[in-house]
Amino acid sequence: MGLSETSLKIMKYGLQSAVAVSLVGLATYILNHRANIFNYLGEQLSIYIILAGVSLFVQFIIGGLILDTMQKRRS
Repeated sequence: MGLSETSLKIMKYGLQSAVAVSLVGLATYILNHRANIFNYLGEQLSIYIILAGVSLFVQFIIGGLILDTMQKRRS
């Protein structure tokens, strides 16, 4: 009763892209704090990028589970 192959691929590659987006946001956040000139807008933008990565993480998990449920109802 495992997940279908398609759902696993969506979750795997979606989670990798979500982590990549979050890492970009984290890198910009760290660079903003290490710079000599503090930029409040840059800090907020990097926080929003991190939150977008977390949101993508959740969306790919839920999307994979919904797709798997729909495929199992068909068969």
